[in-house]
Amino acid sequence: MSVDLGQMRKLARLSQVELAERLGLSQATLSRYESNPGELGKLPVEKLIEWVLALGGDPLHIIQEISTAKTGESPGLEVGDPYLDLRRRGRLLKEFVTEISANFSGLDESLYLVNSAKLLADQYCQKPSVFFKGAFDSGKTTMVNTLLGGRFLPESYQPTTHVFTLVRHVDDRPTTMSEDVILLKALPGYEDLDDPLELSKVAIKRGDLALLQELREAQSAVSDTEVKMAMVFLDRPILKACNLVDLPGFAHDKSDTRLAVSRAIPLDVLVYASPLYSFMRADDLMRIRQDIRRFLPGEDPADSERNRKDIRRILPEWNRIFLVATHAAGRSEEEVSSVLSIAADRLRLLLSDSGPEPISAQQLDDLAQRFFTFYREIPARRARFEAELVKTLGTLLPKHRADTLLKRAESLQKAADDHLTSTIESYEAMIEDIDAARAEYDSLTGDEDARQERIAKKADRVRSEIERHRTQSGENVHFAYGGITDPAYLETLIKQRFKKDKRSAKELAAGLVLEKLQDAIMSDLILRSKSLKPTIKDLLGEYEDPDVRFRHKKRRVNIPFNSEGAFIGGIAGGTAVGALAVWAGSLGNLGAYIIAAKTVSVLSALGISIAGGTAAATAFLSAIGGPVTVAAGLLVLATLSGMRFFGESWERRMAKGLKKAMDKEEIKSKWVSEVDRYWVDTRKAFDSGVRGLENEWNEYLERIRRIVEEEPNLSETREHLTRLTELRQRFIGIDTTPLASHSGGGKQ
Repeated sequence: MSVDLGQMRKLARLSQVELAERLGLSQATLSRYESNPGELGKLPVEKLIEWVLALGGDPLHIIQEISTAKTGESPGLEVGDPYLDLRRRGRLLKEFVTEISANFSGLDESLYLVNSAKLLADQYCQKPSVFFKGAFDSGKTTMVNTLLGGRFLPESYQPTTHVFTLVRHVDDRPTTMSEDVILLKALPGYEDLDDPLELSKVAIKRGDLALLQELREAQSAVSDTEVKMAMVFLDRPILKACNLVDLPGFAHDKSDTRLAVSRAIPLDVLVYASPLYSFMRADDLMRIRQDIRRFLPGEDPADSERNRKDIRRILPEWNRIFLVATHAAGRSEEEVSSVLSIAADRLRLLLSDSGPEPISAQQLDDLAQRFFTFYREIPARRARFEAELVKTLGTLLPKHRADTLLKRAESLQKAADDHLTSTIESYEAMIEDIDAARAEYDSLTGDEDARQERIAKKADRVRSEIERHRTQSGENVHFAYGGITDPAYLETLIKQRFKKDKRSAKELAAGLVLEKLQDAIMSDLILRSKSLKPTIKDLLGEYEDPDVRFRHKKRRVNIPFNSEGAFIGGIAGGTAVGALAVWAGSLGNLGAYIIAAKTVSVLSALGISIAGGTAAATAFLSAIGGPVTVAAGLLVLATLSGMRFFGESWERRMAKGLKKAMDKEEIKSKWVSEVDRYWVDTRKAFDSGVRGLENEWNEYLERIRRIVEEEPNLSETREHLTRLTELRQRFIGIDTTPLASHSGGGKQ
């Protein structure tokens, strides 16, 4: 060990007697430790910190050396295996999917059902992902290693995390892979993480844990590398309950934007790390605000108030957020408590009246309880964080996921029953009166030119609306920017929010103003996005017009066609979404629509849950401006930091300086470009959706044509009807009973 406390004491010009008296130790004890630094690990950490600080040294560096020298590691955080029963049900559902795929192949009606069941089975087997975010010096990797119970990932007090690192349990390793580490040149889709073929397409190198150290050393002099992600597989207790995601530290440059828009893995739990000595700086607060709203429960209009209360009871809003002061040593409990309290007040200041859906005072009070401390060598400084993490991972999240998946299974079951029952009734009616069915089909297809003309007009109407919103949204940016950056308004805002606190104003005013600008722009975009719903509904109505029904001699029979699902499927087949994310979210429970797994996974990646709700879509939309607000805020903050504001009218001078800094960084033009791209994406998504809709419609008509024109004896149709009836019975039999193991605790 390279620690030489004797030499440090001499440099501090202290005798052994003087230092021993200051530390409350005997001279003999002090001398023994100086002579045998390997014994320092036996000294209480608090006393060692006091010793090093008395000598003017860095206790973090010395404690790290001592910890490295110790033998043996803790087992890490013990959470149990709270998803064991969910995985068992997922495996049964996968067996069901395999059986259905084999026994009912060739049934067009089974395709979407099977894909939806496959997606549900995958969701049963998924674990939540815990994201560790923060600046390069925040100690994220140290936290991850502590929870794992060993130094598995490279760490030091210099920046070490350069790539997106995903840590999973060894049992989750793809069957064809035997290595512990795989380096990837691109971030795969979440559904591809377990697909050996897809992983092989982006794999660069495989190996053991030493590969991570090699990667760190290779990148120490390289800022941009072809390696984008490292996937690590370990046999550690906590990984039975979650995946751990160690994100690259914020570089205060464009990498922040790249990081903000990467959505390869759903964010289930956020651990935001910030060193105690600079806890929750202005840049931290700006970044945190972009994540806060993602954890608010969805306010689906179709949900009852009771259901919404149940969601909050099972998983309170903020129990998936951990705001952690790291390197929490060398301060008293009172000092630490004061630092956390100040940070909570600063965050409250930024959030109190912001956002399209303002956060309530009670929610802000609850959020203030989500501040924690962490220091590996002082268990007391991480005990509350670890206890709350165990509670979230072992009890709250598993219960919430079990209830959510139960609702999805029930939704799939009902959708299958409704869809197949309607289809069966349609086939029965056609068999009973095939001549009427043929006549109606001829009437339907004979009007194709007129139908295409109506559809073209309605589609053009939607496109015209999109273009109008594109123009008016740009104008709104100019209007909002002019109002919010007016020096008189800024001066009033600074006076009202900061109450003569010049230091806080200098640090936080830029973030506050930029977020108010973002909120104004996002609120306008949300309203405009929602306004597209009636015109899109009118277009989809062309595929569900009463003329698209067979007039059976006893009743009118509807031939099922899921226009929403077909349209969403078309959107998912493209590369953009834009305002249609809000439209899709407003549909309510997407599980009621029988859509392909690819469609749902794409929507989920965009922040739209299969459980639906406009809040989820709104969170996705609001996140669009996150990278702009954070990056611009850092630049404006840097400009303000170089200014000096003195005298009674410092608020006025700060307001003018803030306006000047925002103009200098071209904030308005950046937002105009962002909003314009949003509507361009909307147009692309709409055109993609229309193409998908029309393709599905033509396939649907072709299925009917084969029945009415090519089967004079209807034997194949009768056989088809029998198989549909069997398929319906199989889906009705899906197990939707609650899991008893998720009525309480998480350890198993």
